[in-house]
Amino acid sequence: SYDISVQEEEEYPGPVFRFEAIDDDAGENGQITYEFISNDYHYLFFLHEKTGDLYLRQKLNREKQSIYNFTIRARDHGKSPRS
Repeated sequence: SYDISVQEEEEYPGPVFRFEAIDDDAGENGQITYEFISNDYHYLFFLHEKTGDLYLRQKLNREKQSIYNFTIRARDHGKSPRS
């Protein structure tokens, strides 16, 4: 579980956060893919599937909504993928 704070009405040209999972396997088996499991805010957030970088698509407005909850899964590329 993460708590991320972002200033409202600010533009962020880069990621606001980077999720990071570690897999000790080598090669393709050690690669991680990130994805939203539940994301009602796809219009506000973009998650880079290979890096885990979380970007804002637009400025946030605290008066409209102050807290956003979503679930992200990190999955490895092994024969039996693990989350």
